[in-house]
Amino acid sequence: MKPVKLVAIGGKYSSNLFDGKLYHSIEVNLSPFELEGNECIDNPIHTKISIDFRELPGVRSWRDLENKAYEFTDVAFEDYEVPMPDASIYLSYYHSPVCVTNMEFGERTDRSIRMSMKCEVDFENEVHGIQSYELSCLLEIEDYVG
Repeated sequence: MKPVKLVAIGGKYSSNLFDGKLYHSIEVNLSPFELEGNECIDNPIHTKISIDFRELPGVRSWRDLENKAYEFTDVAFEDYEVPMPDASIYLSYYHSPVCVTNMEFGERTDRSIRMSMKCEVDFENEVHGIQSYELSCLLEIEDYVG
């Protein structure tokens, strides 16, 4: 398997209220990278990892994320029955699944919070396959959407 270097360069956090529940979305912007094995993909790829519509226990506001950690156990691409963030990475013309196993939030400032996550990306080709990453970035806070 040929490694793909992914580097987080920032991101966004937002939340939405739906049917009385607060859901969280996180986007992690990635520095441009090359991906071989698919002639339909335009290199370099400019994209992000998106985690959408996720419930996080005990969080009623982004401020509650400070110094919290979340483990998503028994997460694997073979078993979608377990709770895991709905995450993906857009590669030119299709979304590839991302399996997030851990998210940790650090200290917050007025409109941002530091986040680290462990994840696996399924590049869905024989050249790159499934690869593991540890990414860290500063998330800018978007206003609540209700």
